[in-house]
Amino acid sequence: EVLAPVIKDLNMQYGQEENELIDLVDEKNQVVGQEWRSVIRAEKRMHETRAVWLFLKNSEGKFWIPRRSAYKKHLPLHLDGSVVGAVAAGETYETAVEREALEEINMDIRGKYRFVGYTAPQEKVTICHVNVYEMLCDVAPDFNKQDICEGFWLTPQEIIDMTARGEPVKDSLPRIMKRFFL
Repeated sequence: EVLAPVIKDLNMQYGQEENELIDLVDEKNQVVGQEWRSVIRAEKRMHETRAVWLFLKNSEGKFWIPRRSAYKKHLPLHLDGSVVGAVAAGETYETAVEREALEEINMDIRGKYRFVGYTAPQEKVTICHVNVYEMLCDVAPDFNKQDICEGFWLTPQEIIDMTARGEPVKDSLPRIMKRFFL
């Protein structure tokens, strides 16, 4: 965590989306090295990375599900988790989810969210090691328009049904819903 501010500066300097420095982990989720996101994607090594998924859940049991911006290089216009992002080099899962929430939905979530569960790539729910979190919230967030173009309040079953009808969604979204929220 001491290196996190230095690494964040490097990431911003070189363009965070493709050149973010990411910790690499082994099958037991232990950090074993670091690599740039662009190299990890090119070499199809996402299974060696960590990510966070945060879901905003309202008092009716619906989740705020955003649609990714058309300008995103990876999966434009796909439905996604409320906040999703890679754990950067030197970060913990918790610092990553808090940073991503600030970047994507302009919310300081410190002390307001809870851990729901963990899944590893071997379980075939996600392509990398993921911590899943949720936070109670009855108001749609003021989202970053560069990352997100719109959002919807949906039940887990509505998400699964939309996927079955061909709605473009990030592959992991319905699997996470089935695993942790149904």
